[in-house]
Amino acid sequence: MSKNTQFWGPPPSYEASSSDQGDPPPYHNWQEAVPDTSIFPPPPISGYYSSGTGNANIDDADRAHQFCDQTPLWIPSNPSEAVYSAVQYHDLRPVRQRDSGTGDADTSGFSIGFAAQPYPSWRSPGWERGSLGVFSDDGCRFVNDSWGGRDFTGPIHVGETVGLGMVFSLPEISGTKGGKKGKSPCRVQVFFTRNGHRAGEWDLHEEVDEDSGSIQGLEGDFDLYGAIGLFGGVHFESCFDPAGWLWQPTV
Repeated sequence: MSKNTQFWGPPPSYEASSSDQGDPPPYHNWQEAVPDTSIFPPPPISGYYSSGTGNANIDDADRAHQFCDQTPLWIPSNPSEAVYSAVQYHDLRPVRQRDSGTGDADTSGFSIGFAAQPYPSWRSPGWERGSLGVFSDDGCRFVNDSWGGRDFTGPIHVGETVGLGMVFSLPEISGTKGGKKGKSPCRVQVFFTRNGHRAGEWDLHEEVDEDSGSIQGLEGDFDLYGAIGLFGGVHFESCFDPAGWLWQPTV
């Protein structure tokens, strides 16, 4: 017989081949192992390391940080009803920008916000402790943020009227500790208006990354003052009288 001779036969049956391989592996339900991510809270809000439109002098920033480290916030006092009502919100309308000397008026702008006192007068609201603000050049919002802020709204243009307000709600009772009921900080919602209409808002206690600045001084336990920051040259009108606001609060 030749060594190249081959023998052919019928293939094994399906039953025979299945029995030789044993039982199939158990089914793995991966959907039970992987949680439903739709129920997860939103990821932490991250910001920019620098502004895409303009940045302040680093020496001024260092001087402001030193001022805040060495100067505690003022002890809060009880204002009159008229004062309390007047400072909850304010309208601001940029009339025109002044050329900064470089031939480009777009390098000018403003920020509108709130600040606890004392606050370094050479710094815009939102850049240091106990302050927040929205900037006209890029629409970013800042909360104790000396870097580049966070995306929020569009740039603010000459002739528009914008406003910023804060809504404080009573804190929730958070159970007991040592036989005493614990108290959470006030719930604080910050809202922005443009030409008399709400155009954005954020929760002061939103989830943020670990590099974000503290919100100390903004939770209702210190006095807050309306604040406007300017850079370059800006002519503007500001209204703290509720009768002159384009946006009117609902009862």
